Amino acid sequence: MEKNTSFLKSAGRKAVWLPALLLAFGLAASALLTLAGCPNDNTDNDGDVDFMSFNVNNDASLSDTLEEIKGRNAPSGGEYIINVTADIDSGGWLIAGDEYNGKRITMKSDSETATRTIQYTKTVRFLFEVANGELTLGKGLELVGINDNDKALCRAIYDGTLVIEDGAIIKNNKNTASGDPDGEAYHGGGGIEVRDGGKLIMYGGEITGNDARRGNGVGVFGRVKKASFVMEGGRIHHNDGTQSASWGGGVHVNFTNDTFTMNGGAIDFNKTLRNGGGVSLCCGTFTISGSAVISDNEAGAVGGGVSMCCCTVVMNNGVIKKNKAGTNSSTNPASADIFRYGGGIGRSGSVNSAKPFPGVWEAPNVLVKTGGIIYGDDGGENANVVVNPVRSPMDYEDDAAAPKKGSAIFMLLEYEDNTVSGAYSFEDLVEYNPMNY
Repeated sequence: MEKNTSFLKSAGRKAVWLPALLLAFGLAASALLTLAGCPNDNTDNDGDVDFMSFNVNNDASLSDTLEEIKGRNAPSGGEYIINVTADIDSGGWLIAGDEYNGKRITMKSDSETATRTIQYTKTVRFLFEVANGELTLGKGLELVGINDNDKALCRAIYDGTLVIEDGAIIKNNKNTASGDPDGEAYHGGGGIEVRDGGKLIMYGGEITGNDARRGNGVGVFGRVKKASFVMEGGRIHHNDGTQSASWGGGVHVNFTNDTFTMNGGAIDFNKTLRNGGGVSLCCGTFTISGSAVISDNEAGAVGGGVSMCCCTVVMNNGVIKKNKAGTNSSTNPASADIFRYGGGIGRSGSVNSAKPFPGVWEAPNVLVKTGGIIYGDDGGENANVVVNPVRSPMDYEDDAAAPKKGSAIFMLLEYEDNTVSGAYSFEDLVEYNPMNY
């Protein structure tokens, strides 16, 4: 079993130059400590920060390292780097307890060119569950799930933060959890679940090849306490929902206080049998800004790009393009005209069919657009924006006035129905490109 601990001198991760004699002495001392397996914080009185570096090559050494980090007093920066030197099979680890607070753990490949894989081997827990502190998945690290799991591959909950950086991959986990998605026991998300109080930050990397009933890539479920997902970069792609009534090919946001902020990156080529090929929202707030792109996603029913159900969507910038809705012919065949709208953005559900928690489903859908572009209108069944499609176009007395499936905007602002509460607001007309670029 390999376990190698070393200490690196830094000031905010910047090298500190020392006289040659002192440097040589420090390196020698570090080597002796490594050989002896005797860790040391090595924090100087001048305020320079020392961070610790570990090498692991199997599940046992990874376990020992996480326990050692838990038991140590955090250095000033609280930084710990775990270099994975070989592929590992793991039954999963819980990073929990106040001992992890203030500590930032980065796990990455030890090589600039080689990918190290951690393969999950069980179905009863998460590969990594972060309940305290912060875990960063870094360059060259690939986390691989299994095809019959009852949970997401990773989870952030309580005071835990999960960070994904460039070069990290979370893939191939199928969460087959059943039950009530609004219930306490339900676990959503194929790749990652963000639970009560948890936080996910994605600067780069990929989430791909995952499957779940709610949120093939990421599921946000702040049932008791707000959960949040901030996407600055990276890609959530090719997560294919194969389970019945699946929502959120890329991301699903479930509860009232939950937030998903997309400032960059791409959500593309995801599929779901039901609503929200790219992003689905039962409740909560979704903000899209910056260079964010939602493209080439498919929903079996409503909302190829985004589906809304008693939530708020704010579009300040970004692009929604080339998404498709209504691709599942078996979805509500008796009401096909109602449930196959919204290639770009579609409204789904009603207050009569909803079971929200906590409180009563009183929040209206609010769509506010101050920037960005929603492309579409291919003349087919993929309307760009659909909010409140509670009536079939065939219900209109004047057939010429009925909204068409290819219409760029389908708002029905003039139509009031008791099954939908609240009003809808739209600050700017949706721009679209007839070529569906």
